[in-house]
Amino acid sequence: MSVFAEGSYDSYEDTIRAADTLVMRGHEKDDMKIVGNSSALQEYDDAAGISAVEHSKIHSEEESTVLEEYETELQSDKLILLVNEAGD
Repeated sequence: MSVFAEGSYDSYEDTIRAADTLVMRGHEKDDMKIVGNSSALQEYDDAAGISAVEHSKIHSEEESTVLEEYETELQSDKLILLVNEAGD
């Protein structure tokens, strides 16, 4: 599996816009995950078709490693868009 973080975002809407851009480039929403702390995920709406996971519940070693460089952002209520390239 090859996972990357597309970026960190201040809002759910910004995260979905980034996901939509990735879809236009050929990625599948099923290969994406929105990660944040419990506060940041309060506004989450699954209507976009992308799963959301609280940072503390990430169990994949690869995803955890990718998220290490976003620790400050996660503590600041930002959302991270993770993408699994293996699904491409």
